[in-house]
Amino acid sequence: MSSPPVDLGSASARFLQCVVCQDLLSGQVTQCKNGHNICSSHSLQSLQGKCPTCRIKFSAGSSRNRLAEEMVKQERERQEQQRSTPSILTPSVSAPSIPLNPSPIVPSNSRQTQIRTPNANNRDETISCRYLKDGCDTIILAPTAIRHHEQNCYFRPLTCCLATDGCNHAQIPFFDYIPHLTRLHGVKYLQGSHHLNKYLVKGVEREQRKKFVREGSTSLFILEVSNQIFLCRAKEEGDLVSVWVAFHGHPDQGRGFRVEIQYNPQYEDIFDGEGRFVPRRMNLNYRDQAGSSRQEEDDDDGIYSGSVVHTTRQTWEEIRNLDSYLSMPLDSLAYNLKQEAGRAYATSWAITVTITREQARN
Repeated sequence: MSSPPVDLGSASARFLQCVVCQDLLSGQVTQCKNGHNICSSHSLQSLQGKCPTCRIKFSAGSSRNRLAEEMVKQERERQEQQRSTPSILTPSVSAPSIPLNPSPIVPSNSRQTQIRTPNANNRDETISCRYLKDGCDTIILAPTAIRHHEQNCYFRPLTCCLATDGCNHAQIPFFDYIPHLTRLHGVKYLQGSHHLNKYLVKGVEREQRKKFVREGSTSLFILEVSNQIFLCRAKEEGDLVSVWVAFHGHPDQGRGFRVEIQYNPQYEDIFDGEGRFVPRRMNLNYRDQAGSSRQEEDDDDGIYSGSVVHTTRQTWEEIRNLDSYLSMPLDSLAYNLKQEAGRAYATSWAITVTITREQARN
């Protein structure tokens, strides 16, 4: 049985946060020479002998942090006691009391907010979701219902998509996921709606089977567009390479954006009169979202265009079933690989990603 989620909002809990999984420390705690703490579930060997925060070698001086272990124990006990007696906000004099039988209220500025109709047992009780700081603004007028909501809350901790750097698909608080990817895994963070990304293909011998998407941080990058965060990911499976864009937030907000993913064999930013990137036409297979608006002349040219329907919470299996991504055969990529100058047996391929806001419909 998994342990309940831990609130990392307090100052003491933040101090006791593991620098790898961004969760409250557990088990035997190891600290590097500069005082950065690491859970027992992350072996120093898997971290390549270096602190993921300051990159100092553990051999330079690491120790067991018994004080942190005791503080973690006390913090867990405090939060468990607080969880067993949920805080209840009673309307004050300045806040009008809730009518006996009002209709449910759903504010227009937040689709995921839910306020339950009160009854005789919970009339004056309002409880916010524990993941409020992560983006959830749900308010429930029933203490017994809040636990069920939190178990399925969209902003609950999510599994890291990477297994490298000692992380091994750790559970990360939703709000801390992007810092986790950039600080621990070294994922590229870029600003702007347009980016050309290159994927390096390496091989010791020409006869060796090439890996078109390498495991780890180079398989994805982060784009910040209009103050919103998107992850562009690539995955090699079987005889295909698939590329998709996922929104880091609630799905309803992500659908307000469109993404265009284009295979770019020339590595050149060529734009038309309307500012759109123009790639060389290629005969590539692709998968497209059912019902998305595409021009017939774009078929088989290595382009996917449609609404952003994926989120960072979804697994590859869920994304594959939605068919909303660009899919390219390995033989087509292999035929068009570009030789890296001065690097024997090193070649690469590239894509261009453009993310724009959907235009409001009348």
